[in-house]
Amino acid sequence: MHAGVSPTGRVMCLRVGDHEGVRLSRQLMAMDYALQQGAQVSVHPFSLETESEVYREAFEKLLSTNHLAVVAAGDSDCDLDLDECK
Repeated sequence: MHAGVSPTGRVMCLRVGDHEGVRLSRQLMAMDYALQQGAQVSVHPFSLETESEVYREAFEKLLSTNHLAVVAAGDSDCDLDLDECK
C-alpha cells in the first residue's frame, strides 16, 4: 500500500531566495532548469511587487509544455488581524 496521492512522484527543491529576498533572475533560471529536468508540476509560493512581462513569458513557456504551475494568490505578506489588511 502507498501513502499519499503520488507514490511514484519525485520532489526537486530549487532555492530561489536568500537573505535579500527572491530575485526574478533566480526564479527564471529555476523554471528553465525544472523544465529541462522534466518537471511536470511546480509551486511558486511567492508574489512579485510589480507585474513583469518576462515573468509572464516564463509562465507561458511552462504552460506550453503542459506543465502545471501552482502560484500564490493574494500573497501580500499582510497580517489579516490588522485593520489595514482587511
